[in-house]
Amino acid sequence: MAYHPRFAVDNIGEEHPNAVEMALRSMGHLLTALVAIDVDFLRAFPRTPLLYQSGVVYDRMQDEVDACGDDAWADIPHVLAATRGDCEDLACWRVAELRVRFGVAATVAVLFQPGGDGVTRPRHLYHILVRWPEGLAGYPAGVYRKTLADGTTMLLECPSTALGMPAAAA
Repeated sequence: MAYHPRFAVDNIGEEHPNAVEMALRSMGHLLTALVAIDVDFLRAFPRTPLLYQSGVVYDRMQDEVDACGDDAWADIPHVLAATRGDCEDLACWRVAELRVRFGVAATVAVLFQPGGDGVTRPRHLYHILVRWPEGLAGYPAGVYRKTLADGTTMLLECPSTALGMPAAAA
């Protein structure tokens, strides 16, 4: 029987002055945990297919359910069983496989899209991607450089787009 812990994190999406900083920090902690769980899984089950060869597809959150924040995050076995995952599921799996299978010190990156109109998008949006380290000899075709508002740049990969998310939604 599967174990389904649930974290109720109320500071993600709140509107008080430090809410975005707190949400990003909280998401970072939760994403770090999911990556660690996926790393452990890949070490225990080394014959697990690579994400892009697994048959898994991107499946966005159910807006009518998840727009209010009820988003179930899934580890590799759950994603494999469902044959689909959303951005955090796929990015965490990809980071874990890059670390375990290829020795790449990848991390997750949270891209923040502020606001919402209160109707079609009632809260802030967060999109989870893979952040590649600088200075490698080569990168896969899906890795791109993004410059943030503060001028910093990151090398990013979007497993969601590679697995079927419309590019306009990224």
